[in-house]
Amino acid sequence: MENFISRFFPLIICFIISFLIGPVFTTEYENKMDGLLLATKNGKRKVIISKLFASFIITILAHIVIIMVFMIQTIAAYGIGDLDASFVFTAGDPFTYITSPFDYTVLQYVIVMLAVSLLGCIGYCIFALFISSKCKHSAVSSMISMAIAFVPFLTYLTVGNEQAPITNILRFTYSQIISVRTLCSTYCTVSIGNFEIQSVYLSLLLLCVLSVGFTVLTYRTFRSHQVEN
Repeated sequence: MENFISRFFPLIICFIISFLIGPVFTTEYENKMDGLLLATKNGKRKVIISKLFASFIITILAHIVIIMVFMIQTIAAYGIGDLDASFVFTAGDPFTYITSPFDYTVLQYVIVMLAVSLLGCIGYCIFALFISSKCKHSAVSSMISMAIAFVPFLTYLTVGNEQAPITNILRFTYSQIISVRTLCSTYCTVSIGNFEIQSVYLSLLLLCVLSVGFTVLTYRTFRSHQVEN
């Protein structure tokens, strides 16, 4: 389960989100419906908010369905196991989490892993919506969103060094937050003045701040969109 979420799940869920969420606003541009929506009574508020919430629901459902299908298969094949054991051994290679600052049991880590990956998916969904509001074509919007997810993820797999400077930067990308492993595997801190904060907390804080910012920008971008004649 841990290996699936860290290595395969980000690629699957980011592709689905990019494919389904990328056209949310660009479809209106392509079909020349943006002018009609913006001219209606609810076009500049309720329609946009409805699109945002519908996108969030789709993302959450996709996350739940994919995880549940794999979880059922895993439990059927291997059973539940010892939920009170240390999460250090969940990756197969005990050295993956041997320097982790966390001391979770397997059950605690499963809960944290699912929660963090879901937050990452929602954050990526919001980013995909922002790109959709800026692009004129659905294919371009989806491709840009996928690139933002796939390139950092594949770069991390290529580097394969937890201590490399580029790896520490990649911890803050959407795909690595969704994969969870890079956030919990290494004791890594970032100095801000006289304070040191663990990268996992800083990355989640940055995710929340960016998500709020991109949501506001998406709303304003489509609402203030200048309709082409």
